[in-house]
Amino acid sequence: MKSVQLQDASAVFNLIENSRVTLSEWLPWVKHTNTIDDVQNYFLSCINRLENNNGFDLCIHYNNSIVGLIGLHKIDHQNKLTSIGYWLDNEYHGKGIMTKAVDALCNYCFNELQLNRIEIACATENTKSQNIPKRLGFTLEGTLRQRELLNGKFIDHYLFALLQK
Repeated sequence: MKSVQLQDASAVFNLIENSRVTLSEWLPWVKHTNTIDDVQNYFLSCINRLENNNGFDLCIHYNNSIVGLIGLHKIDHQNKLTSIGYWLDNEYHGKGIMTKAVDALCNYCFNELQLNRIEIACATENTKSQNIPKRLGFTLEGTLRQRELLNGKFIDHYLFALLQK
């Protein structure tokens, strides 16, 4: 994994295009990501968050190719917590790539950033995404009702959390 860079925008846009139908089922930003410029603008906001020590996004690499993204939405330094978001190109599902990426990012959060709590919120119907925190020992803490407006309807999310101890 490495920080997003503007020169990766084309490769990431191609992944989004390749997986647009599947990604848009769960991620509202997909319908607003229609050009390489959209990805570059997002990457600029990621770079800004990194410079302000308020989260970051990383490209996930597999066999020398970018296959998805993972990142910290923001970091609450006072309360030592963050939340993780992730997505993966359809062609790479089922290989354990995302589980390994989330595990590595959690270790970084606990060991390097000295955070105490990591959260992952997943749509209640997105079982593939839920399986990742379950595999890694996250605790299901509850349901966030109507948390997100997605494709014209409000959907519920499960909130998973992992504590340092």
